Amino acid sequence: QGQPAQILVEAGSNGYLNGWIDFDGDGLLDTVNVTAIDGVPTVSTMNDILMVTGVHTFTIGVPDVPISSSVYSRFRFTSYDTNGALSYTGLAADGEVEDYVLMSLGNFVWHDNGSGSGVRNDGALNGSESGIPGVELELYRYDDLATPITTTTSDASGYYNFTGLTPYTYVVHIPASEFGSGEPLYGLLSSTGWGIPDSDLDQDVDENGVDNPIPAIGGISSLSVTLSLGDEPTSEDGDGNSNLTVDFGFYGGRIGDYVWLELVRDGEQNGLFESPIPGVVVDLYDSTTGAHLASDTTDGAGLYLFDDLPLNVTYTVQLSQVNFVPGGPLYPYTPTIFTVGPPATPITDSDGSPDAIFNGSGYAVTTTLTSVISEDLTLDFGFHAEPELELVKTVAPGIAARSMPFTYSIRIENTGQVTFTAMRLTDTLPSADFHYIGSSGDPADPDTIAEPLLVWNDLGVLPPGGSLTVSFAVTATPGITGTYWNTATVRVETTPGDVLTDTDNVPVDIHDPALEISKEILSLDRDGVAPDYVTFTIAITNIGPSVIDVLPLVDQYDPYYLSFHDAAPYPDSVNNSAGSLVWNDLTIPLGNLPPGDTFHIVTVFNIAHEINVTTTNVVTTTNAVDLYDNPVNEDEDDEDVPGVEDDDDVPTAIEVLYFRAVGEEASVRLEWATAAELDLTGFRLYRALTDDRGAAQPIAYIAATGPGSEYSHVDRDVTAGQVYWYWLVEEVSAGEPDTYGPAQGGAGIDSLPYHLYLPLVLSNAKGLIQKELTCRGEAPLHPYWSSLWAGLLPESRCM
Repeated sequence: QGQPAQILVEAGSNGYLNGWIDFDGDGLLDTVNVTAIDGVPTVSTMNDILMVTGVHTFTIGVPDVPISSSVYSRFRFTSYDTNGALSYTGLAADGEVEDYVLMSLGNFVWHDNGSGSGVRNDGALNGSESGIPGVELELYRYDDLATPITTTTSDASGYYNFTGLTPYTYVVHIPASEFGSGEPLYGLLSSTGWGIPDSDLDQDVDENGVDNPIPAIGGISSLSVTLSLGDEPTSEDGDGNSNLTVDFGFYGGRIGDYVWLELVRDGEQNGLFESPIPGVVVDLYDSTTGAHLASDTTDGAGLYLFDDLPLNVTYTVQLSQVNFVPGGPLYPYTPTIFTVGPPATPITDSDGSPDAIFNGSGYAVTTTLTSVISEDLTLDFGFHAEPELELVKTVAPGIAARSMPFTYSIRIENTGQVTFTAMRLTDTLPSADFHYIGSSGDPADPDTIAEPLLVWNDLGVLPPGGSLTVSFAVTATPGITGTYWNTATVRVETTPGDVLTDTDNVPVDIHDPALEISKEILSLDRDGVAPDYVTFTIAITNIGPSVIDVLPLVDQYDPYYLSFHDAAPYPDSVNNSAGSLVWNDLTIPLGNLPPGDTFHIVTVFNIAHEINVTTTNVVTTTNAVDLYDNPVNEDEDDEDVPGVEDDDDVPTAIEVLYFRAVGEEASVRLEWATAAELDLTGFRLYRALTDDRGAAQPIAYIAATGPGSEYSHVDRDVTAGQVYWYWLVEEVSAGEPDTYGPAQGGAGIDSLPYHLYLPLVLSNAKGLIQKELTCRGEAPLHPYWSSLWAGLLPESRCM
């Protein structure tokens, strides 16, 4: 097809030759184009060609169309030049007519490798065995094996075909060059045995190459094939003039085969708790050169295979390192090597070892394939999982009071790859002073409670990656304090017979309940304008481990200088003549006091007489009790009220009562008020688009007008919908100015989450507003405090 062909014509006398050939088998004889006669180039059709007596060689062009397996032709020889008037039909004045059939011979070159459930090297095409493309084949007359008639090449599917043949006996030959390095048959051998090439059978099922153990020397040939008109096999294409029966099967070496996970860890495949490992990358190398030849990945059955390998080569099979990185199919398995008992058969033993190094990495196995031993399906890699156990013990809370329950938690975690089939947990309490609280165990109480020993006999099965937490509650006997350690031990078993243990311990501190009290002056008003007040804040903090359930308080003062006015919460008993306030139990109005929390109590006194000497107020907690009936320590604190000459030691009076921003339709109104304006010359307002004080810019200056003044400023240089932050800064003639804010506001905004009101600003105040007032919204009874309190608490939240 598309190539030149030669026709030998013998003339018995001088004359003229006309010829036609049906190349495409459509039943119509086509004009033949001649490109050379007896080796002399010419351009002509085979019409009225002058011939002299003798044998002549015509080179013709074969059209580039599929060539029929049988090619029919007709030749007419006349003594005269017909001037192109002669056709392949019709009469001529003289001459002769001869018809010829050009026959064909082929068929298939394939890998007889047994792929797809086929049978390797059985000389038959089966399974999913595939053709070998690009193989050059030569055709010889049986009586002249020195010079090939023609050559052809197997197509992409492995098929070949010699066409345009006359009846004769031929031999198909694959030259030795096709078995050289880099060629399609390199290292392959002809399938064992050979069939009869022209038997009238389905000839794609047998192999016809005569075996040659060294095909790189001599190549592979078929037996002789005789082509006879109308007498060729028809089972393959139905044409009695074609023989498509000459097939060549080849096989190479192959290497495999199995990667598996075993539980018994004996290094041998025996079906006991074994499973394949899919997805394992296996690399193949030339052991001599170190060149990487191929890679394969184990299938769902754990199998890998390298097929059609050149023989007489030493190979190295190696597990790729990508298998062992986190997330890889062999991470974190451990290799199992057969080392116990009599030698295992090569077919079933495990061969992989991390110490078998090739190209700097382990898990390498070497084998040599020859024509005698052409396959090695014994290179197996067994792995097993290692059991791993972790025990972690914690306690909450880590500090407790006597008789106060605390909880131990023990987490058992299977951090390995083997299932725990039994788990026994033992916990030893610190001493006989610690007691298990019945029914507190989760998921179950101990099977054995023999304090200090607690035992859970079997906590069940725990798969890889699983965890189980056991918790239980304990109390300590009244009368002990200190640090005590608790130890837990777990023992686990696995199906392979592993026994693992782990231990952990944790301390718990047993402390007495404890309170800490602090009293400070919140403000001192003695400007000489009656009434004058002194306000104290009392802070009581639970610094112990347990909740305080009963908390009495006594506040003592000098009744000559001070007269009780108000308090929050209000005391249960007031004795002005004795200078004593008594709260029987602060937990009644304020609730129990948890660890770390603080009660804030505010007391307000009238100054009954000018304080010209330092007078001391003392506050004391007595007879407090925690939830577990443990007595709490007694604590007290005192606070001096200085005489007149010591006023500099007292926090300055309230300067700014409030500072707020009120959004209007097209502006923001800023409002504030003062109670005192000592050394104050005015206020400067600042504004920013964020709550960053450093980014704020001045927008207005307002002169001071004296104590008790109310101020406002309307900011019209605003954008509707934009939120702004404002700060109020004092301008003073002496001392350091204070800054108030930020207050948040915006024009055209219906409402913000809340207005920011500035609480009572004290120059030196350390105390805070008492807890009861802020959380309950209650105000002191005196009108002066009520007016201050009204601006402190936004409607939506407790500041």
